Amino acid sequence: MKNVEIAFVNHAPEPVAHPARRSRAQVEEILAEWFGADVVLTSSGRAAMMLFMTAVGMNRYRHRIEMPRMISACVFDAVIRRGFPIDAASRSPADMTVLYHQYGIPQRYRPERTTLEDISHAFFANPRTGERAWVGEAASFSLPKFFPTAGMIGGLVVKKPGLAAELRSLRDAAPETTEEERAELGRVYRTRRGPDAVYLTRLLNPRIFDDETGGTPGSVAEIRAVGARRQEMFCRILEGVATAALPEGWRSLLSSALPFALPIFGEEGRLARADQELIKLGVSAGLFQIDRNRDMSKPDLSTALLLPCHEHISLCLADQMAEILRAACSP
Repeated sequence: MKNVEIAFVNHAPEPVAHPARRSRAQVEEILAEWFGADVVLTSSGRAAMMLFMTAVGMNRYRHRIEMPRMISACVFDAVIRRGFPIDAASRSPADMTVLYHQYGIPQRYRPERTTLEDISHAFFANPRTGERAWVGEAASFSLPKFFPTAGMIGGLVVKKPGLAAELRSLRDAAPETTEEERAELGRVYRTRRGPDAVYLTRLLNPRIFDDETGGTPGSVAEIRAVGARRQEMFCRILEGVATAALPEGWRSLLSSALPFALPIFGEEGRLARADQELIKLGVSAGLFQIDRNRDMSKPDLSTALLLPCHEHISLCLADQMAEILRAACSP
């Protein structure tokens, strides 16, 4: 491989200490235009989930919340405080479902109960819009998965204005935090080191202030520009992926949905060797269990190489990643 570009690349953009540029209300307005529905901004995606579960009356000692077998720890952090989680595939009765679009791959499952969509890995429905056929009453999102924000900013997309007003009221009634506490959280977030107590205490409090909005998109046009860069880079990587390395129908699905990360399926030994080659480039990929079936009620979990695919990956690096995939996926 010639002219190898070495640059550390994680699955999400690295956090940056941006100064706040706009008010909480302005960010909500921009995101509402992007998603085509009302938006309630919160301190983090997990706080957004807790806020919704509180609003609909979930109680951890009385209610069961349906979740997939493979789930992010941050989702579990929030859900266990408002319900008794169950495995979606067990078909046990539940009061609510967290519909988790794993790594941004759209779910086929459609639950028939109160539903919170987790779109933290699926910010883009396509490069030009986040609007889609919403499944439940609300959808939680997390901006740091797609933008180098100054903090763990998240929120809820809400279809009913009355529910949005209730959620804002609950958010703004949350306890105040001092400037020192918020500064400490910023340090913990940027360095990714520090006491879990500080991290969790703040991120489970949904309240967010105007001086915490640093790094958020300034307009829908800015978001679309990010989407265009992501699509160009993503398509370059996808060129190195053999047909057999993706389940049927996934190639067209993923090229438009622009997921948080790209799963590559295959023989585990070859995927592990490709992972080592990517590490030499400074790319953090890794082997994960991914649901090939896209149905958390009937999952087919298989080992896959999970590639970063955000817009901060240069086209040169994307081409080098594609070359490694071509070698790993070839017959």
